[in-house]
Amino acid sequence: GWSPVFELRAAAAGELEIVLLPSLTAALQIAGIVRDPAGAPAAGMLVRAKCGRASTSMHTEADGTFLLDEGWTGPVLLRASDEEQRWAPAELDGVAPGTRMVELVLAEPAWLTVRLLDADEHPIPWGLVRLGVKRNEPGRDGSVRIQKPMEAFRLEAFAPGFRTQTFGPFDP
Repeated sequence: GWSPVFELRAAAAGELEIVLLPSLTAALQIAGIVRDPAGAPAAGMLVRAKCGRASTSMHTEADGTFLLDEGWTGPVLLRASDEEQRWAPAELDGVAPGTRMVELVLAEPAWLTVRLLDADEHPIPWGLVRLGVKRNEPGRDGSVRIQKPMEAFRLEAFAPGFRTQTFGPFDP
C-alpha cells in the first residue's frame, strides 16, 4: 500500500530526521497504571481488557503502567490481577476508549479455607480442589486456602476413590 504524504527536509550532513505519524487508533487507546494496596506502582501485573467479543491482555511495565492499543469501539471492562496472588484483583467497567489515566488499585486479599472431607467427616489430604483452572492441593488436614474470587464461583473437588463433585455457585 501507499504511505501518507510526508515531507522530506534537508538535514545537516550525518543527521537523519524521522517523523512518525500518530497511530490510526491512538484516539482509542486506553492507558493507565496499576498500584498495589499501599499505592506503589505494581510491575508485572496482568491487565485484561474486554469489549464485547474483543479482548486482550498484557503485563504492566516496571513502573506499573500499561497501554492498550486495540482500537476499542465501546466501553471496556478492565481487570488487573496479581498472578502470584499477593493481592486481590481490581476491576473497572465502562472505561471509555481514549481514556488516558486509568488507575487500578489492587486490594488486600480475602481468603477462603476449604476443607475436603469424606462422608464420615475425615480429612482427605490426597485430593484436589479446583477453582477455575487453578488446582489446589489440601494439606494433611484436608484444608486448602483459596483467594476469594470477585464474582460468583464454583468449586470442583476430586480424590482417588471418590466421585468428582462440583459445588456452588457461591456468592463471594
